[in-house]
Amino acid sequence: MMNGLQAVNEWRTYFGTPKGAILGLFNAAYPLGGVLGVFFIPTVSDRFGRKAGLAFGAAISVLGGVLQAASQNLAMFVIARLLLGSGCVITAGVGSPMITEIAHPHQRTTATALFLTFYSFGSIVAGWTTFGTFRINNSAAWRIPSGLQALPSLIQLIGIWWWVLNPFL
Repeated sequence: MMNGLQAVNEWRTYFGTPKGAILGLFNAAYPLGGVLGVFFIPTVSDRFGRKAGLAFGAAISVLGGVLQAASQNLAMFVIARLLLGSGCVITAGVGSPMITEIAHPHQRTTATALFLTFYSFGSIVAGWTTFGTFRINNSAAWRIPSGLQALPSLIQLIGIWWWVLNPFL
């Protein structure tokens, strides 16, 4: 999505046409957040369980998406990207073993592969969303795709609480 945002005139104008180290910081914040998120995976999932770990990662991702869409300056945008990276890694780190544990043995490999493949699917959706909004002549051109990053995690967050409250799952 960040590659797509760099083509959006409204995004470049809003953030002062970032170049060099500033542009690198924009792009590096997501994977740096992922590095930070790795340290929370064992702590959260071992202490509170996998469902809580998924909820924690999804909540961080929702917060990051909302914060990125509401960004008023460079610092807010970078912090949002750090949160998104952390949330995504926590969700993937907790979710992969959970799917492996709960999937039927005949479906285990397919379920695990689909879980991790949907990251690429989400990247494609994010890219096309950015392409679809780049002609909007205000900050919505970059705020819409930024905010939509929170949607899958919000759905997951709602679903995990339904799962927690349902005693038969």
